Amino acid sequence: MIHTRGVLIVTSVFAWVVASAAQAEPLAGRFEATGGAHVLVLGKRRCEADGDVVGCSGPWLFAGLDAAAHAQVIPWLALGLRLAGGKDFGDGTQVDGDASTRERDTWLWRGSVEARFDPPLWPRAIWIAAELGGVVAVATAETVSAQGNTIESSSTSTFGFLAGLGAGWDFSIYEGLLLGFEARLQVLTIEKLGTPPTVTGKIDIGSFPYVSIGLHAGYRW
Repeated sequence: MIHTRGVLIVTSVFAWVVASAAQAEPLAGRFEATGGAHVLVLGKRRCEADGDVVGCSGPWLFAGLDAAAHAQVIPWLALGLRLAGGKDFGDGTQVDGDASTRERDTWLWRGSVEARFDPPLWPRAIWIAAELGGVVAVATAETVSAQGNTIESSSTSTFGFLAGLGAGWDFSIYEGLLLGFEARLQVLTIEKLGTPPTVTGKIDIGSFPYVSIGLHAGYRW
């Protein structure tokens, strides 16, 4: 009896959620510009080779900002551009024997063309997307003396291709202003990144999977 009642309650709540979603109004406007912040995680282990010594660590975390613009071309399809940049999150500082420090950072700069679908089977504020573009990975190194003076700085970069899928939910908060959440799964073909001249070895970044979660705000007209 109690089990049956519990099933009925859960079923009623689910039906109410579905019915409420089906009544959701589409966001007004055909054009949209947004900006936001995201956290990007490379699920594969990050490995670094220095001569014959190879060291690997767990998932690699990046944090950064992004911007996008979309235009609706047919009722359930919008096309747009997306730009994003992020820096590895963590302590990349090494201390040498003479008390000088070497700071290392890795940046990921991404640009893509995106097709965004908001099918009529669910509220128009929920969307799925596919993107295709390029990525530039940049490794920087700076050696600083014990007195705080820069002794040497250098960088190196590599280019790769980007492909990904995304999903999100946007909310209209006031007369064209919107707030949204999104999640993405990406492939970045930048397996090897040569380190700057101040540091030996190469970083094996890995191409997949890159998973990001973000928050954005924007304007729709």
